Amino acid sequence: MDSTPLVFFLMGPTATGKTQLAVEIADRFPIDVISVDSGQVYQGMDIGTAKPTCEILDRVPHKLINICSPWERYSAGQFRRDAIAEIEKSIEIGRIPFLVGGTSFYFRALEFGLSDLPKRSDEISRQLLAEADEKGWAHLHQKLMEFDPESGCEVQLNDSQRILRLLEVYLASGVRPSEMKQANRAEPLPYPIVKMAITRSDREVQNQKISQRFFQMLDDGFLIEAQRLYRSDQFNRSLPSMRCVGYQQMWQYLSGEYSYEQMAEAAISETCGIAKRQLTWIRNQSGVTWLNCDDDNRSSRILKFIAAVLKTRTNDCN
Repeated sequence: MDSTPLVFFLMGPTATGKTQLAVEIADRFPIDVISVDSGQVYQGMDIGTAKPTCEILDRVPHKLINICSPWERYSAGQFRRDAIAEIEKSIEIGRIPFLVGGTSFYFRALEFGLSDLPKRSDEISRQLLAEADEKGWAHLHQKLMEFDPESGCEVQLNDSQRILRLLEVYLASGVRPSEMKQANRAEPLPYPIVKMAITRSDREVQNQKISQRFFQMLDDGFLIEAQRLYRSDQFNRSLPSMRCVGYQQMWQYLSGEYSYEQMAEAAISETCGIAKRQLTWIRNQSGVTWLNCDDDNRSSRILKFIAAVLKTRTNDCN
């Protein structure tokens, strides 16, 4: 019988209530919540990344939140190493690793591993970002398609972070990222994964929730938070933290490129696009158990599902 410990994934688009659901699960089962969010790793970026409140974090600690400065670079490879370390700590003390978030690339990196890629070049990043500011990300996506059609077809037109990274890899090494991927076989996660996803069936309602949440962030002081970062001597728009959705649009407002209304509209539009891409990625995964966040019985359903999975696992090991 396979007695390898299980790892749970709770995935879903932004603004679907993943955090609250994880808290309810933590009340019932001995889980360790591990955040899978590329924005929440950064200290001082609280409102714009929709971090769990201090009350929630006191009640249910979340690993991999507030682990680095916004002026540091934090990659998917670093996330994978940190997440595996947290998973192993959890397993060692007899608890259940429970990964929660919406950063699809982090989930994929954790499950399947990453090929070795060249280190980032700040100079190349600055050049590409300047080109994006002048000609747009569609232009850089087309450039990627010319250099590496296979990688270009795999990345969404609006996924600026991946477009930037793939172009960095090619320009720094002269080797297509798709060729690197084939040459370097990555090691998959050595634990069985139970995948769950929470979403809404009505996209219009989802977009309304995203809009409501962004305006709530503004009411909660997002502009003040962004101004504090923008005025720092270490501020650099090329940093991964500074390219988080919402913050990007704030920089454009603070630099005079956008009006306040344009900033809000652009941030909401981009977030809706991200939610759509998150859902598309999850739908392409196999073996996912789905929950509707508008279902009043969603909590009891997922609790019963987890209990059944754990019971079956226990019986199989006896």
